[in-house]
Amino acid sequence: MTDRDDFSHLRIQEYSAGAPEKVGLWRGLADAARVFRQNRWQVRVQFSRTLRGRFSRSYLGVFWALVLPVVPVSAYLFLRLLFAPAATNGMHPAVYVGLGVTFWFLMAGAMQAPMQALQRQAGTLSRSHFPVSVAIACESMEALFDTFIRLLFLLPFLFWLAQPSLLGVLYGMLALVVMFLFATGVGCFLMLLTLAVPDTRTVVDVLMRYLIFLSLAIFPLPANVWGDALSIGNPLAVLIDNARLLLVHGEFASPQAFAVVTLAALLAFFCGCYFVHVSERHVRGLL
Repeated sequence: MTDRDDFSHLRIQEYSAGAPEKVGLWRGLADAARVFRQNRWQVRVQFSRTLRGRFSRSYLGVFWALVLPVVPVSAYLFLRLLFAPAATNGMHPAVYVGLGVTFWFLMAGAMQAPMQALQRQAGTLSRSHFPVSVAIACESMEALFDTFIRLLFLLPFLFWLAQPSLLGVLYGMLALVVMFLFATGVGCFLMLLTLAVPDTRTVVDVLMRYLIFLSLAIFPLPANVWGDALSIGNPLAVLIDNARLLLVHGEFASPQAFAVVTLAALLAFFCGCYFVHVSERHVRGLL
């Protein structure tokens, strides 16, 4: 064998699908955070590109980017004020519905973002080393941007009709973080389930269209056994009801239930991030 035939300088790493490397929870989370930190600039670049591409062929591109997120909120506001103008939980119906629907769309968008990342960026993920977590973050940024626009739209209603305290606003913002963590964590598990059962995304989309009416976003549930059970047992309802009451009145609707859901949100988020990270190679192989 000559020097020209010596390949010992090459580093070849061999993978075996049958015997994957075992990665612990803390190491997996640390690796996931490191990968995301190294590639976080791609989130900004990809989001800017997506935002510009939404209405790149429209004369009123920026205008539509600011107006369209507000349309569904204004529609629910109109229907509630037209057919049920009475106050709810001491809140003006515009504040009750506006905040409830905004919170709902935040969780719905964050929950569906991981599945949308697989669908929209399947080609990029299968042909490059673009991290799956970064692809999910790019989709989640759209939900956060739309939520920011909706909250700006609601500010006049909030300070004119509710006049919240500064402490209430801070508590409400913390509740928004819990919402986002919960929805993102659940969305990560749904994304992995989509790889095995492709109909998952369609089923989730259909369910979310009906769950909005059982999550206290638009109107309270009846004061009976079933209504009380859904108000406490549905984590989406618990998050929306407590976040709205914290933002407006600075108090919890159900402190125990909110504490339980907060713990579940942290668990879902960190476990979701872990499983997405350790399953990344398999995710790319199934795209």
